[in-house]
Amino acid sequence: MEWAAEGMTLVFIGFLAILVMAESGLKNPVTLVVIRACAIMLLVLAGLSAMTGARTSVLPMKICPFVKTACAVLLIVGTAI
Repeated sequence: MEWAAEGMTLVFIGFLAILVMAESGLKNPVTLVVIRACAIMLLVLAGLSAMTGARTSVLPMKICPFVKTACAVLLIVGTAI
């Protein structure tokens, strides 16, 4: 069940970032706060995955923390430019 909950959380984070940016544009300060909050949540989930799921022998679960961290970095860099 944790996989389903984490998957739904990831979909919601992506949908929230896209929806806020589409509605308000990237120059809106609220958009910047929401996207950076999404990036922080991705980093928290990456840490959780590194401590739990990355210890299994399943390859996608082992690379998941790196993918989440890369996505968070891209969101932060995208809002900084």
